[in-house]
Amino acid sequence: LTYVATGTTPAPDDVSDNVITWNNVGPLAKSGDTGDSTIITLKAHVEQGDTGTLTNSVSTTGTPPTGAAVSDNSTTDFTRLAPGISITKIADPVSGAPSTEVTFSITVTNTGDAELDPVQVVDTLPDGLTYVATGTTPAPDDVSGNVITWNNVGPLAKSGDTGDSTIITLKAHVEQVDPGTITNNVSATGAPPTGAAVSDNSTADFTVASKDTWTKSQILEHSGVPGKGIDDAPGLQKPFNPNSQAANHAGKKDKDENAELELEQEKNMNININQSQQQEEEQNKNNNKNKNKGN
Repeated sequence: LTYVATGTTPAPDDVSDNVITWNNVGPLAKSGDTGDSTIITLKAHVEQGDTGTLTNSVSTTGTPPTGAAVSDNSTTDFTRLAPGISITKIADPVSGAPSTEVTFSITVTNTGDAELDPVQVVDTLPDGLTYVATGTTPAPDDVSGNVITWNNVGPLAKSGDTGDSTIITLKAHVEQVDPGTITNNVSATGAPPTGAAVSDNSTADFTVASKDTWTKSQILEHSGVPGKGIDDAPGLQKPFNPNSQAANHAGKKDKDENAELELEQEKNMNININQSQQQEEEQNKNNNKNKNKGN
C-alpha cells in the first residue's frame, strides 16, 4: 500500500515513507460529551504484487490534563485480489482453398478471483479474410472494415464459479488466392470492480492450400482471364486418356469421317464401273452394226 494525498483528510503533519503522522487531531471532549471523537480519512493505493491479505496498523496517543498519556492501536485487513483473463482462438478448418468459410471459436475465460464487467473483445481480420455475419454469434456491436468489436461479452464470474467463461463464434470467408498462412488476431479486456483492467490476446492461423489441391470449380473461379477461356488454369491440362469420354467422342468423329470417305470412294467406283459398262455396250452395238453391213 502507498499513501495517496488526494482524499486524505485532514492532511497529515508528516509522511515519512509508509508512516503517516497527525501530530494533534484533538482536543477530544470527555466521553459522552459532544466532540469526544474525530474521524480521519486515509487514502492508499494497492500496488502490484503478491495476492493475499494486507494488514494496516494504526495507533493513537492522548494526553489528559494531568497524569500519564493513554494509547490504543487497531488493525484492518485488505485482501488484494488477482484479477485475470485469458482468450484462446481455434480455426476450423485450419487449411483450404480460396472461398473456404472458416469458423473461429473464441473462448474468453476469467482466470482471476474478481468478477469482470465489462469484457470487451476485438478481433482484427487480416488481409485475405472477410467477415461473414451469418453464423457469427453473438452479433458484434461494431464492424469497421476488418475490425470486429464486441463491447461487452460479460459479466464473467470469478474463476471457478459458474459463468466464468463465454464463447464467440466468428465466421470468415477466405479471399486470398496465393498459397500461404493467414494469421488472425483477437484481444480481450476485462474490468474488475476496482483497480486496473486485465487483458490478453491470442492468434489462430489458416493456411491457403497450394493450387494442386483445388477443385475444378475453385480453379475456374480463381484462375484464367474472363473471356479468354481457361487454357492457363492449373490442373485442367491433363494427359490424354484414350479411355475417356472425350477420347470416345474424338474416336467416333474419326470413324464417322472415315465412313463418309469410304462411301464417297465406293460411290466413285460405282460410277466408274457404270461408265465402263456403258462404253462396252456401246462398243458391242457398233460391232454388230458393222457385221450387218458386211453381210
